[in-house]
Amino acid sequence: MKKLLFLFLSILIILPSVVLAANNYIAPPPGMNALDNITADDVVMIIINARNWFAGIVLIIAVGVVLFGAYTYMTAGGDDKKVGLARKILVNAVIGIVVAAFAYGIVSLVTTAINEFRS
Repeated sequence: MKKLLFLFLSILIILPSVVLAANNYIAPPPGMNALDNITADDVVMIIINARNWFAGIVLIIAVGVVLFGAYTYMTAGGDDKKVGLARKILVNAVIGIVVAAFAYGIVSLVTTAINEFRS
């Protein structure tokens, strides 16, 4: 049940981000196909905007998870189960931040390669 709820909330967060990433798109004039107006620069800008949106969302979630882990650790009161749970939460948060940083770097590498290829 928790996995289904996490999946649902993830979709609710991700889909608007992808749509809002194309905020610099200008609608084509009437009678023209929407895909006729898209250039390589537009694609790169959409990718960069989506990357920035996802980075912001990941940062907000990471801060929340780290704060939750710290709160759990502080309120453990010496209980080994709670301390172990808090340590697991913090380790998983750090792993998530590292994976997100690598993903950010890979997207930056791809957009740089696209720009270099076009030049």
